[in-house]
Amino acid sequence: MRIILFLILLLAVLLIIALSDEIISKKSKGVILVVLVLIFGGAYFFTQSSQNSQNESTELLLAYEQGKSLKCGALEVNASNFSFEYGTQSFVAKKGAKAFAGQIIAIKDCEIKEQ
Repeated sequence: MRIILFLILLLAVLLIIALSDEIISKKSKGVILVVLVLIFGGAYFFTQSSQNSQNESTELLLAYEQGKSLKCGALEVNASNFSFEYGTQSFVAKKGAKAFAGQIIAIKDCEIKEQ
């Protein structure tokens, strides 16, 4: 995705530079280029942040599926008491786990518990 964003930005910059000064003044070109760089820079950092968040969630889910416990605030989440809901990306207490009845915990609030 980063390569595609970079190529689109490069193409846009080249197109703006290629326009004659009679159509768009040099000052306007500069402003447009700065705005494009800011927009594409923001898109780059957003996708990077989103990818990092997704990688962290995947790592946590993998640890959970391997039978490891996760620490989510004050609670300890494991496969015996919680099930993972993919649609909401959260852990939901199983019906048999009376101590955790009604608990729903977002995966982003968890970390791998050190043994």
